[in-house]
Amino acid sequence: MIRKLDERSSLELLRKKKSGRLGCVLPSGEPYVVPVNYLFDGEHIHLHSLPGEKIEAMKANPNICLQAQEMSVDGFEWQSVIAFGKYREVEEPNKTKVLTRFYKAFPRFTPVEAKLGREYIPENVIVFRLKINRLTGTEEHF
Repeated sequence: MIRKLDERSSLELLRKKKSGRLGCVLPSGEPYVVPVNYLFDGEHIHLHSLPGEKIEAMKANPNICLQAQEMSVDGFEWQSVIAFGKYREVEEPNKTKVLTRFYKAFPRFTPVEAKLGREYIPENVIVFRLKINRLTGTEEHF
């Protein structure tokens, strides 16, 4: 049976998971969805990226969303949550604080950064956050 998740359950799923899919809209109007790692502090979802297509898209249209899910091995039972909000860049000194939290949560971080070492922070890395304006959650259980 498919049913809506209440806000508490939706927030719990966001806290529990560390990866999801970031959605934004390209300047052409096309949707753009990419897998991401994230940190959730109960209010903001923090993410990071190097400059590129998704950063340019989010700067042009700051309306973004993050979808996270949990699925049973057979795929028949699942929970999914979508957090809607706005793209906001995180500046220093909070940028370094968030990146340090990423290193602790994701010891390998990304393959390039893992190879260069835990203390390496690329100069052009962009840290941003999504402050949740709206949250939806759905689940299916038998």
